Amino acid sequence: MGDRLDEVSARRIARGRLNAVLERINDIMDTHDASDKHVKNKPRPMMEYFMQRLRDTWGDLLIGQLVQKNFRRANAIVVHPENDGSVDILIIQISLRSTTDVRELLTITGHAIARLMERRRDVRIEQLLAEEFASARQLVFGLTEVAHGFKLGETQVSLETRNGHFIVKQDQDGYPLAVTWINDKP
Repeated sequence: MGDRLDEVSARRIARGRLNAVLERINDIMDTHDASDKHVKNKPRPMMEYFMQRLRDTWGDLLIGQLVQKNFRRANAIVVHPENDGSVDILIIQISLRSTTDVRELLTITGHAIARLMERRRDVRIEQLLAEEFASARQLVFGLTEVAHGFKLGETQVSLETRNGHFIVKQDQDGYPLAVTWINDKP
């Protein structure tokens, strides 16, 4: 067990990795010029342009994306690191006919991230989260179940992942907050 991480080391590495990723994202966002020329005034090339910008900006942090058949709307689910060591799971909703909207789906605390990294050999948080949430659809379905549990009056709800589950509570504003992760596999 000498090559696996304990919780203290995992927490320290998680905070450093998330801060490095946050700096990288901010650098990429700052380099995008607001006057970028749209490739054409047609839905498909424009949506491909926007989705490529998302892939360039978020890289490995892009968990999933879904583009409508008519190429006028798209959703992307991304991992967005915060300075305090926590991670926000965001949905970016792009519409060619209206504005782009960003909403927070879930916040994962630094403790939950450290628990997720415990006893793992890989310290890439974005890779671990993409592995745990097998698909963007699974994540959205799980968050729908969490919201339903909160509506029924439960104070904490389990969000199932591939190898375990997050314990989710509501923060002071009513948003879901994953406070810890429990490994279900030995």
